[in-house]
Amino acid sequence: MNPHPMAVSFSSPGSLALGLVLLTGFVGTPGRAQETTKNLNTVPARLVPAKVLPERALSELKALELEKLASLQKLNRLEEACISRASNLEALHQCRRDEHQAHRELRKNVGQRMAAISQRYGLPLAKPKHEYGGCKGEPQT
Repeated sequence: MNPHPMAVSFSSPGSLALGLVLLTGFVGTPGRAQETTKNLNTVPARLVPAKVLPERALSELKALELEKLASLQKLNRLEEACISRASNLEALHQCRRDEHQAHRELRKNVGQRMAAISQRYGLPLAKPKHEYGGCKGEPQT
């Protein structure tokens, strides 16, 4: 049987090891083994544990979220009562306008308080959900 013209035959285990070293490319590159070891010892950023919150910051954030939830529940009850009382289309539209205004004020208030807590404890501020920050596509100033 004729061997393939590109086939390499190794007659001893030493020549096999030398062939593998040549194929992997580690010959002639000093320090490559240390570089590989160094890369294996680093931890990717996504695996680093998050900053632990101080107990006081955590309790303030929880209190703020519970307060926000209570305010939302109260707003929902008021909106439901307004809608059920609406006798015509204009009254219904006014209920919706009042609802949107109340939600804007709540978001603004909660955002300001969240920023104060974040600044007080050195936490990162939340970024806008989209690039422009507005629904009309205007850049946020």
